[in-house]
Amino acid sequence: MKIGDANLHRRIALEGHRFTPKEALAAGLVDHIVPGDSAEAVLDKARELAESVDSLAKGGVWGLIKVDTTFRDSSYSAQLTSKSTGRSLSRRY
Repeated sequence: MKIGDANLHRRIALEGHRFTPKEALAAGLVDHIVPGDSAEAVLDKARELAESVDSLAKGGVWGLIKVDTTFRDSSYSAQLTSKSTGRSLSRRY
């Protein structure tokens, strides 16, 4: 997990702060708070979240990674400059 706020880093690492659920949600440490203390309530929320994103997994995880990162736009062309000749090179990805 990446935590960008330096004050939050300090509170966690140096002070050993124990966050309440509301504090953790406000700080971005958790995405959801499930009311109650039963495992069934947590599993119900997990199922709900899984159902909300299940359409993203139809192509498989690797397909999602490729589409989302490197192959976002197949017509994307980058202009590269050769250091030795100073010429502009065009590549299609």
